[in-house]
Amino acid sequence: MRSNRYKSIKGKILSDVTRLSEEGLLAFMLTAVLGDGSADVKKQLKNNGRVYSMAVIKITMSGEEFERWESLFEKLKKIGFRSSKPYTEGNVVEVPFYGGNAINLARAMISVLPPILHDVLDALAFDKWVNLRRIAEMEMKYRRGEMQVNVAGYGFTVQVKVGTIVLEHRARDDDVDEVINALRARYGNEFTVSTHKGSRYRVVVIPARMIERYEDIKEQVIRILCRKLKKAKDEEKRRMITKHLKRLTPTKETATADYPEDPTQDRAQAIKQTY
Repeated sequence: MRSNRYKSIKGKILSDVTRLSEEGLLAFMLTAVLGDGSADVKKQLKNNGRVYSMAVIKITMSGEEFERWESLFEKLKKIGFRSSKPYTEGNVVEVPFYGGNAINLARAMISVLPPILHDVLDALAFDKWVNLRRIAEMEMKYRRGEMQVNVAGYGFTVQVKVGTIVLEHRARDDDVDEVINALRARYGNEFTVSTHKGSRYRVVVIPARMIERYEDIKEQVIRILCRKLKKAKDEEKRRMITKHLKRLTPTKETATADYPEDPTQDRAQAIKQTY
């Protein structure tokens, strides 16, 4: 289909990104991917000779437009969707999302679609949409960062201790303030963190009470604890993980439930599907 007369709203949206809701931002990103952007699953060759699939989503704009997009990508980062470093090819700027970041973004963008639009795009079955659906259905390949959660665009490792659980992110001294500011921009100035000096980096620590307070963080931590429980061979370690799961989940039955990987599903549906 081709329209002879239309008025683009892209410029209006980019000029006032702060007014976009999270759902509106994700819907706009979907149009950017299906328009000038791209979605693909590329084959990657590792040093050991094994081949694996890498999800890649790219947003494309002209070099002149890139400055207007920067605030949009900054807002996207604050709600947990972190892009890799942009690069330029000729007069075109590409902003890529790789691996788990691409999978999470694909799932989130698809989740905000009204059912009727979802059905229309399925019926049209054009390449970008098919690839985007494929990316959203991919299983997370947890290698490096296997036991990490995404908080305000930063990876935090889940550390299980005898009396508590905490989230830790290692950062250079110059980057610590940036991490803390991103957390408070996302969750408010009451969001409590602490820092201490590690062997090479500063460690930003999110305590258990913050994990319990914010559902998006808590649900990610539950998934990691379930994964840790499956891998744990030491009985004392299993008891400790189960104790923390019971603390984070409302009933004993859900304490050992393994939540699905899809972060777009609400908690009630996740528990229902477990059984």
